Amino acid sequence: MTRDDLATLRRALSGCEMLQLVDVAARTVLIAESAVKLGQEHHEALCAQAAAIFAPDRRDAPGCAMLAGPTGTRVFVASQVDPGEVLCGLFAPGAALSSVEASARALFARPADAGA
Repeated sequence: MTRDDLATLRRALSGCEMLQLVDVAARTVLIAESAVKLGQEHHEALCAQAAAIFAPDRRDAPGCAMLAGPTGTRVFVASQVDPGEVLCGLFAPGAALSSVEASARALFARPADAGA
């Protein structure tokens, strides 16, 4: 997955302000793509939330989680290919979220060289 892949997906998802791919075991942001300038602390906080939700030792970890609040919704989708990778997104209040999980899963399922 490349930054261009994230940019294409972010633009396709209505109300998506930021997407980032994280490695939950390493608690590392691998790639980020954003329509708005966010400080590193925002990326790290989202990564920490993903790590808490999808911790490698959690047997009950969901495949997708959505956390809504007054400033928008945070969406987390775990890769079905590599469970250590999670796609995290920030969405504006009122954003349509019905296609987010399926779109993220389709991106995870793409062959690594599909965008090349």
